[in-house]
Amino acid sequence: MLREKDLFDRSAAALDALDPLIAVYRKQDRELLLRVANSLPRRNDVLEMRRRHYESMLHRLGVAVWDAYDERAAQFLCLERKAKAPGAELPVGSMRIVPNTPVWGELRDDFGELRELLPEEAAPGGGFTVVGREVVIPSHRSLGVSAALVHASLTWWAARTRARRLVLTSLASASSAARFFGAQPVTEPLPLGPGRVPVIVMTVELDTARERAESWLRGRGWVIHHGGRPAWIEAEGEWLPSWTRCPTPSPELS
Repeated sequence: MLREKDLFDRSAAALDALDPLIAVYRKQDRELLLRVANSLPRRNDVLEMRRRHYESMLHRLGVAVWDAYDERAAQFLCLERKAKAPGAELPVGSMRIVPNTPVWGELRDDFGELRELLPEEAAPGGGFTVVGREVVIPSHRSLGVSAALVHASLTWWAARTRARRLVLTSLASASSAARFFGAQPVTEPLPLGPGRVPVIVMTVELDTARERAESWLRGRGWVIHHGGRPAWIEAEGEWLPSWTRCPTPSPELS
């Protein structure tokens, strides 16, 4: 007996609602789709990228590829889609945001007592936000993925919290990337983990990082669509996106 309605569209819509599309960045024949990764398949995409491209460094830093903070974090996933293959979405980057306190969180796990580590303005009222675990696959570095991750995730986060100062731990060798988005060091290089990897704790205003990311993207020809779902349509020989409103983000991470 034939079903009255194919269930594929219904199941796809359910996953879309669970992993809301929060922004789309388009340049020529490329799209970067930014989602909040809540479902198991999307989080597996994040985990697989970490395993392939970041696992050895994480072990040197003394942290697991997926830890308890990942279960509480807002996870952001960047997928690339090209006009010539509109059905294919390639995971190309990810990042997480985790609320911390002086007595609980990944920063305390890494460095212990925080009162002498963080300036008072970085943790007003005792709580602060840690941004980290950014991964961009090697083939897509310097192609806009990092800027899109920063811009989309901070826009999403800013709508859900009053926190306006962010904390991050950067590899000393890669701190120039964080400085590009406005981050400033609050420590000298510190040895972390069994590999005694030199890292620097840095802070940045949320709005500063978001604005710098947006400026970089627009300056290189990226068109930004907030909260849109692309539906590729062909018109006059060119591929053009039509936009619809995205689902409401998952309340678990609001």
